[in-house]
Amino acid sequence: MKFHVAILIYLLSSCFAIQEIPIHIPFYRLYHNAIDSYGKENWLEAINYFEWSLHQKELLTNSTISCLSECKTAGVQCSVDLCQMSDHKDIYYLVRHFHCMTNCKGKKLRSIDYMKAKDYNKPPDEKELIPFVSGILYDYLQYSYYKAGNIENSTRALRTWLAFNPDNPRAKTGLNYLLSLLKEGEVSEPRESPRFLSLFNHGWKAYSNNNWVDSVDFWESSIDILLAEIGKCRNTCDDSVPPIFSSLLFSQQYYTLKLHTQLKCHSNCYLNTTEIGGHENILFTIFLYLQYSYYKLQEPLEALAATKTAYLINPTNNEVNSYLKLYSELIGEGSTSIEPRFEVEKLLNELHQIIFLTIRTNNILPSTSPTENPQLSELELTQDSQNYVAGSRSTKPQILVPPTNFSSARVLVDNFLSEAECKQLELLADLVSVSGDGYSSAKYGIGSSPHTPHENFVGVTLERALQAWESGAITKKLVSLYLDAAERNRVYLETYFKLKSTLYFAYTHLVCRTAKENSDQESRSDLSHPVHADNCILEPDGTCLKVAPAYTWRDYSSLVYLTQDFEGGDFFFANRSTLQPDIRIGTKHCGRMVGFSAGEENLHGVLPVTQGKRCALALWFTLDRAHNEDRETIMDRLS
Repeated sequence: MKFHVAILIYLLSSCFAIQEIPIHIPFYRLYHNAIDSYGKENWLEAINYFEWSLHQKELLTNSTISCLSECKTAGVQCSVDLCQMSDHKDIYYLVRHFHCMTNCKGKKLRSIDYMKAKDYNKPPDEKELIPFVSGILYDYLQYSYYKAGNIENSTRALRTWLAFNPDNPRAKTGLNYLLSLLKEGEVSEPRESPRFLSLFNHGWKAYSNNNWVDSVDFWESSIDILLAEIGKCRNTCDDSVPPIFSSLLFSQQYYTLKLHTQLKCHSNCYLNTTEIGGHENILFTIFLYLQYSYYKLQEPLEALAATKTAYLINPTNNEVNSYLKLYSELIGEGSTSIEPRFEVEKLLNELHQIIFLTIRTNNILPSTSPTENPQLSELELTQDSQNYVAGSRSTKPQILVPPTNFSSARVLVDNFLSEAECKQLELLADLVSVSGDGYSSAKYGIGSSPHTPHENFVGVTLERALQAWESGAITKKLVSLYLDAAERNRVYLETYFKLKSTLYFAYTHLVCRTAKENSDQESRSDLSHPVHADNCILEPDGTCLKVAPAYTWRDYSSLVYLTQDFEGGDFFFANRSTLQPDIRIGTKHCGRMVGFSAGEENLHGVLPVTQGKRCALALWFTLDRAHNEDRETIMDRLS
């Protein structure tokens, strides 16, 4: 965002102008001052504050990026007083970093008052950024300039507002009026507009004129610049600090809270950059239309790659799913080797990991008492989160690109749990599971699965796990992991499916199916779990009755697979017409999670387990609080 010298001269020449740069006032407070002046119809003063807030925000962003680079390489020594206040090397580094950043930005902003301005060391509230990322500031600014009699600057500010909100009818009408008032030689170009947005608009114009080559060129350039803008924003996140830093600066809680603040910053950089120009997600919009331009240029492989990328961004879009099917049929067997754009997939996977880390740090923010969240100790969670960020784990959560007919009411994720967590949960099942626990049926004899005579079935309910801990049979850590894995799953589905109300646990179950050694597995024609829905009774004609004894209150389901030493046992979604397997999902993947809505739209089953033991964490969720598992009582017993 460039500061315009002409405007500065105009402002300073006015009798009202603030004579010194208010460096010690954060940009968002300058904006509030501008709004106050605007409300009082003091147009010249409002202009002054609006301009300084824009300049201040850009200046601070650039200085932060520059100082981050310097403080990572300078090896700055902190003062003796600061160093003696902590003997923890991580906190010591944090203090040195904070000290370096404060001094560096103070020098770059040319103001000794910076170090005294504590507001600068607090991140602005998310709502404080809205006027800047949405462009609404320019709507106020254009009217202020108009009322002050400066038509040229009013026109430029209004054009900028239109760049952020191209479909605003009031702005379009106002622009036509202002253009009619401009004098010869006066400039009417926007003040500033995100370059990727300008390139997108050029691409759209070419697309509308069937100029497929130019539309591809413009949109490819737009993607590069958009991703660079997100990266630039995320670079500043390393300097994000919590709003209560003064009271917690040298504590472990501060270190965790700082991490939590950084995670939110990374997420907001993506959302604020892509939700622009009237688009819910402009990155998705670009890839949605880019694929068609490639299709018209007879480049189906590029078209499929763009479509798979659009699917990663918004898997619920029906149009994208239709294109996936079209290109897969057009290309044939080679379609499975086509990957989505690496840089976008990498970005989304990183943001996906942030969901997990935010969940974990949420559990230990200073406002939460240890007894409310006893799953893991404060230090354990903090260290785990830091290792996760540093990439010391060998695997990371990753949304998979499912088959082209994968429903929008489903999600498939790899590495939802780590290998160590899978083994711990399998150990829990080995130690305390009992035959048929969770199911009362003994149709095929004691120990047999309730669904087939060829497999044994054991399970661990939450109640049984608690009883085992209370009796001293297992450690508290195993029960805590059981609860923690389930809670992470609940929050993930609630977030992924963008639910507007809370998702509650309806039932939690750790289950293992084992092929019977004395059974004729090769000639089996049955299923490990027949085709069914989780909240209705499936009739032979394919209808599903949402009546008792079905668990009609279940709304979402999830399965996380834990073991790999078995044969068979693939999960599948069934075709609603034939009730035959339609989409098969391999389950020999530690930590693989499949989540889906629980109704007849997701009929599913399990292929026979023919060898070994297959274990999974099975979860059912409800939006009806009346059917919520009593987690408060469970937590009380565990604390």
